[in-house]
Amino acid sequence: MKHNQICHIMAPLFRLHSAGRVLSAVTLILIPIVAFGPVTARAQHPSVLSPNATVYATGLNNPRGLTFGPDGALYVAEAGTGGSRSTVGVCQQAPAPAGPYKGDMTARISKIGPGGARVTFADKLPSDQMSPKNGNLVSGVAAVTFMGGTLYALLSGAGCSHGLAGTANGIIRVRADGSWTQLADLSDFLAHSPVANPDPADAEPDGTWYGLVAAGGALYATEPNHQQILRIAPDGSATRLVDFSATYPGALNWYGPTAMTYDHGKLYVGFLTSFPTVVGASNISQVSLDGHVHVVAAGLTAVLGVA
Repeated sequence: MKHNQICHIMAPLFRLHSAGRVLSAVTLILIPIVAFGPVTARAQHPSVLSPNATVYATGLNNPRGLTFGPDGALYVAEAGTGGSRSTVGVCQQAPAPAGPYKGDMTARISKIGPGGARVTFADKLPSDQMSPKNGNLVSGVAAVTFMGGTLYALLSGAGCSHGLAGTANGIIRVRADGSWTQLADLSDFLAHSPVANPDPADAEPDGTWYGLVAAGGALYATEPNHQQILRIAPDGSATRLVDFSATYPGALNWYGPTAMTYDHGKLYVGFLTSFPTVVGASNISQVSLDGHVHVVAAGLTAVLGVA
């Protein structure tokens, strides 16, 4: 069962106490949870909502990250519906069972006003789907954030290895009229800046980008397949902030950074771990803007959202 909706949670899901600070759980959740390369993460949905949850908005196409804009509206990244375009024989493909991918320009960003009314803010963005052996799971726009009053979006469904020749995963800058330009080509970054310990058996040439935040005048993006966090400057240049593959080498020690938020000068990052998922193997780590990592909450499982 798949629910393409946003729910409003009336009370915090849980809180993490660390360093004298309380981190409250996010009070808006997206359903379904994203699934991608190294680990297939499926949400287990009850047939009815929890009594402290109400449906806030519906009519979404595989919703992912979300953010409130300076206008008070809620902006939602949507993975879209994939497509039928293929690049088999044209370029390197992701290995089975994830690949080969197919795709089309079906992803979008929605704007949701008071009361949950949805309108399309930007559309015809890259969307891909995994092979039928991996459930045709869809990726597209992974996350959205504002910086300096401008909306930026993280693309995860683009690139030749995702069935869309002539496109690239990365960060786009979205204008007020919904048109956009590419700020950073992160597919190119992956091609020319490999991590310390890549996993050839689970290679995603264009990456499986997940989280995006603005902090200190720059953008930060998580890419779990290659176990890294990047810093993207306003001019679009990218540098690697953390390479978790250097700390956790090997498939059995895989830690893929997913959800991320920013608070009081620090990033807070959640992780997926090696498949099959081990209960309690994940954590939330505090990451300084110069790349120092400190675990603030251990014993978690498959962290996909943090705020």
